[in-house]
Amino acid sequence: MSLNSAIFIAGLAGVAAFNLRARRLFRAQDSIIQKYRLFKVRDDLIHLLATQQVSADDPVFQTLYEMVNFLARRIDVLNLRNLLGAMREAEEKGVSPNDQKLGEALARKNLEVRAVASEFFSVMQEILVENSATLRLMTKYPRAFKIVKASTDLVGKLPNTAVQTDPWKAYHFYQQYQHAQRHLPMMV
Repeated sequence: MSLNSAIFIAGLAGVAAFNLRARRLFRAQDSIIQKYRLFKVRDDLIHLLATQQVSADDPVFQTLYEMVNFLARRIDVLNLRNLLGAMREAEEKGVSPNDQKLGEALARKNLEVRAVASEFFSVMQEILVENSATLRLMTKYPRAFKIVKASTDLVGKLPNTAVQTDPWKAYHFYQQYQHAQRHLPMMV
C-alpha cells in the first residue's frame, strides 16, 4: 500500500468518525427542533381557533389538535422508535391521517385550515424521513425501493418479517401522511 493510499484511507476514517460524533452531538438538538415544528402546527391550530376560522368542537380542529398533542406528549426524545410507537398507539386509538371523515371535513374547510392540515402532514413526513436513513433512501430512490419490495414479495414469507422492522413501519406511516396531504383539496 502506498503512502497516498494510506493517507486517503486515514482521511476517510477521520471524516466518518467526525460525522458519527457530530450526529450523536446534534441528535438531541434535532429532536428539540422537530418537536418545536409540531408545536408550531399546534400554535397555528390555536390561531385558527382564536380567529374563529374553526370552532373548538369542529372535528377537523379536534382531530388535528389531538394528533399533534398526542405525538408531542408521547415523544420525550424524538427518534424513529419512539415516533413509531407513538404513531402506532395513536392509530390504535383511531387517530389517523387516513381517517375518511377527516378528509371529507377538510374538503369543506377554507384555505387557511387546509394549509395548516397540509403543514402538519408535511411536518410528519419530514420528521419520519429525518429519523430514518432507510426511509431517506426509500423516498430518494422510490424505484429501487419498489424493486426490493417486489423481490421480497416473490420470496414469500420474507415480507411478513420485513414489514415488522422499523424502516418498513416508518414507510407505512410516511405513505399515510403523504396520502393525506396529497388528497387535500387544491389550495390555489
